[in-house]
Amino acid sequence: MMDFEGKQEMVQNVEKNGTMYQRFTALQQMAYQMAQILDSQMGTQMVQAMAAQGLLEGVEQAAGAVSGAPTGGNGGQPSGIVERARAQASEATAPR
Repeated sequence: MMDFEGKQEMVQNVEKNGTMYQRFTALQQMAYQMAQILDSQMGTQMVQAMAAQGLLEGVEQAAGAVSGAPTGGNGGQPSGIVERARAQASEATAPR
């Protein structure tokens, strides 16, 4: 494993960000489920509104995988966020 100055601090930041992302994802899934309930009971279109605003990226796939419901979305392809993160990680770790 590589050793460098500030490594421990960076590891802690990555772990903290991972935890925050997990919490954010859980909240997104809860909002999606509540919107589905609201849509079915009140006849609203909250799920469509959330999707139109890009608030459901990855949420429908995760909810479908858990419940066994069919998944929508991009056919299992990585999202733009994932692609950008991969490219950024590749650039940061490329030898110079």
